[in-house]
Amino acid sequence: MPGRLNLVKEITEGIKSFAGDNFIVSYRMGWGDSLDEDVKTARALESLGIDMLHISTGIPRDRKLELPAGFDYNDTVYTACYVKKHVNIPVIAVNGIKTLKRGNVLIENNCCDFVAYGRPFLADAEFVVRSLKNDEYKPCLECRNCRWYINGEKCPAQRKVKASL
Repeated sequence: MPGRLNLVKEITEGIKSFAGDNFIVSYRMGWGDSLDEDVKTARALESLGIDMLHISTGIPRDRKLELPAGFDYNDTVYTACYVKKHVNIPVIAVNGIKTLKRGNVLIENNCCDFVAYGRPFLADAEFVVRSLKNDEYKPCLECRNCRWYINGEKCPAQRKVKASL
């Protein structure tokens, strides 16, 4: 087991001893230098008692993968899908999924077990409610520099949603 996982082991053991096995411990795992390294890390985390993995970008942040033809998502989502094939615990995919329909495709094709949405919720707190009526609803306007992070009130998507109410 890589030395960098020693702290994870101590924390996981502490949580499990305090909360018991019925408490789900999820770990947000940033990718490494390669898919093989990601699988090794994921398997090590699984062996430590992690119950669920949430795959995200990591270091190196600028890693580029050659994605299979027809894969309509980014490197981060592909990494989650790849890791899922090699572990026996649930995997959460995140990053650029943007609509309920895109998330459903991943789940229906067993590419991941859960989908996490970030910016759609930042742009519109009612993202799920509106998506139930239109599974292609995409509130985030994908500004080059996300204005929500600077000041949520300056997010053009939020202003657009508020104006429609």
